[in-house]
Amino acid sequence: DAIFGRINSYEGKGGGGAVFLGFAKRRLPRIRPTLLEQTGVAALRFDFPGRRMQLSPVPLIGWREDALRLIDLRPRGTPIANYACRVERLVVNGCLVPLDRPCVAVIDTGTTGLSVSEDLYDSGILPVPVREAQIEMRTERGGVAVLEASVRRRRRPYPGVPTIEQPLSAEEYEEFPLVVSPVPVPWFEPGFGEACADGEPFQC
Repeated sequence: DAIFGRINSYEGKGGGGAVFLGFAKRRLPRIRPTLLEQTGVAALRFDFPGRRMQLSPVPLIGWREDALRLIDLRPRGTPIANYACRVERLVVNGCLVPLDRPCVAVIDTGTTGLSVSEDLYDSGILPVPVREAQIEMRTERGGVAVLEASVRRRRRPYPGVPTIEQPLSAEEYEEFPLVVSPVPVPWFEPGFGEACADGEPFQC
């Protein structure tokens, strides 16, 4: 049996609230047990075009295959081991963003669009409004993996991004919404998450 979503209380902080079904497995001791740590799931695979998800009890990446190395941000204060990777380059609206400090991308299947830390969003180096973005990450064998988001269906070719064929008759929307939201990232602030409001040993 697995227990998920059992809470003593909930305090909303604006907007709608709920208990979310997350796919992070490892956590800090102060966080309530995750769903996946109570199962034998060892690997996840998402096929978004095919609308399929695979949960596997064994690794799905062979030792001969290239892959991105994940970074565990829990030592820096993140409550769970997000699926995070170091960013090699960030290109927004065709312009290379001059990052002056290490940058990581957190891949979250429950996020619509892009969530950007307030520090980066308000720094003045990020071209806004964001109409297209490419996040380049270095693989373990020195290759480049690219994540891309765009307001356009028929996107301009970009190295490392597979081309998705669209019929010429497909309607194009110049204002198709690409949601880019600034969010506070308190993980690295001194004292973050050291105590819960209700005194319980787990994060609330």
